[in-house]
Amino acid sequence: MSDSMSRVFCALFLCVVLGLTANTAWAQKVATWTGAGSNTNYNNPDNWDIDGLGNPGSEVPINNGVDTYIVIIPAGVSVNYDVANPGSGTNTVDAFSIDNSSTFTVQSSLNLDVIGAANIAGTINVNNEGTFNAPSAASNFIGNTSRIRVQGTGPTTMVFGAGTYDSRGITNGTLLQADGTQSILDLSKLGIIDDSSNFTFAQFRTIEANNGGIINLSSVHTLHGGTGDDTTQIRESSGGTVNLSGLTTATGNVNFVSDKAVFTLASLSTAENITFTLNPGSTLNLPELRQQTGGRYDLPPIAAVHLDKLTSLNSAAVTIGNSVAVFDAPMLGNIDNSFFNLSGGAVLALPNVTAYTGTGFAGGTFFSADGVGTVLDLQPITTLDSSSNQTFAQ
Repeated sequence: MSDSMSRVFCALFLCVVLGLTANTAWAQKVATWTGAGSNTNYNNPDNWDIDGLGNPGSEVPINNGVDTYIVIIPAGVSVNYDVANPGSGTNTVDAFSIDNSSTFTVQSSLNLDVIGAANIAGTINVNNEGTFNAPSAASNFIGNTSRIRVQGTGPTTMVFGAGTYDSRGITNGTLLQADGTQSILDLSKLGIIDDSSNFTFAQFRTIEANNGGIINLSSVHTLHGGTGDDTTQIRESSGGTVNLSGLTTATGNVNFVSDKAVFTLASLSTAENITFTLNPGSTLNLPELRQQTGGRYDLPPIAAVHLDKLTSLNSAAVTIGNSVAVFDAPMLGNIDNSFFNLSGGAVLALPNVTAYTGTGFAGGTFFSADGVGTVLDLQPITTLDSSSNQTFAQ
């Protein structure tokens, strides 16, 4: 072959190589769930439409080194994620969205990572030793009907990067759940939880960690609970932990339920209508709480309540039923419209309370001390105002 022919051949070969390279470059595709297949499996190509062209190549939308995928799951469907893991690696997609009333379930030991944004309006279930991770700050809970459940006895995780969780479209049931040893729901980027709904009849909605599960809500600073007759319940049981270490404000009706011997909300400073359902003999610590409106404290079953910085407790109820219970609020000075009912030899002094206004309710007993040795010491009070005029005689 002459030098000139060699040069021509090399040039042609280079053009072919460059052409092949261009044709095999990564392409981002949009995969939309149709559910046209014979089952609900993610791994069934018949269930997908690729770029609005059907699925002539029988593609399953998992990034594969040639193509990458934006996955769209429309409303009202169930998808069973059943794609085998790539050896020791992790399956990925570029972006992911699921519409409301749809459910996406990651089966045991399988994993899926979303590289970019994940938009969740439906339900995500992650089962035993599975993972679903979407840590990007671009990820969001869309609308107000999302639910997340992480359940398993081995390392089962979901990491999600959204900043706000709105559940006001859900009537009742479980909102967020981690159930089982090493089950972790990492929502540590969340700042606000809004569950401030009021549906017909009293409804309960729960955020719960059970059987050693962990929900990381450590950056949540504001929790809006149910309104009217609805209640938002934060539940820990059998070694479960709901980490609310950064919570500063709780509004609405929030009930904290825990079987731990010591329950602490380390940063809570302002609250309304909070209640606590704790095991007999337990201790409740609210070291930063300064102002509370509404809610109640029942001792027992709680053995001790420590409210180191509380100055104002309005329209709340405190019941102390035995001589060993401790209600420790050394700075408390404002108890307007609150009830204090003592019995069983309980003793409580409120040396900073110098005035009391009880005009905010129709009837009932403001203060009571029932039984031998029971003492409610309100000697510093010099002004007592109960000058309300409610409908009907009270």
